[in-house]
Amino acid sequence: MVYVKYDNGFYGVYSSSPISKGLIVYGMSPTGTHDKPTRTSIQIDESVHIEDSVGRYINHACNPTVRIDGLSVIAVRDIKTDEEITFNYMENESIMANPFKCSCCGKWIGGKDFEKDYKKRLAILDELTELSQEMGLYDELKTEK
Repeated sequence: MVYVKYDNGFYGVYSSSPISKGLIVYGMSPTGTHDKPTRTSIQIDESVHIEDSVGRYINHACNPTVRIDGLSVIAVRDIKTDEEITFNYMENESIMANPFKCSCCGKWIGGKDFEKDYKKRLAILDELTELSQEMGLYDELKTEK
């Protein structure tokens, strides 16, 4: 039902056929588990983060096409063929290993608990982003996934 595609400098997961709301889009098969997040892990329980060969490429969206429920990736609305599969990281992840500024809304995406001390964290992240841009590293970091 899904495939991984490299497009415009980023990897993403896309539907290979139409998918109806409520259906399981993909069943994740963990290739590893962690008690803390990694850049590519998906949080499935309070202190369980999994690595999945396809799940690692599911990108964030403020208006996602799916939600994560345990190991199941479930459609939250009807999905068209070749439409990107996305989930809202702020609904699933407590804290992220690599927070980023959302291209949809411009807010920092760092997990549900990111808001704690957010002003301090935002100032540090803005400073790091600016520094990486000045050093010419920002474009390199954006293309890694």
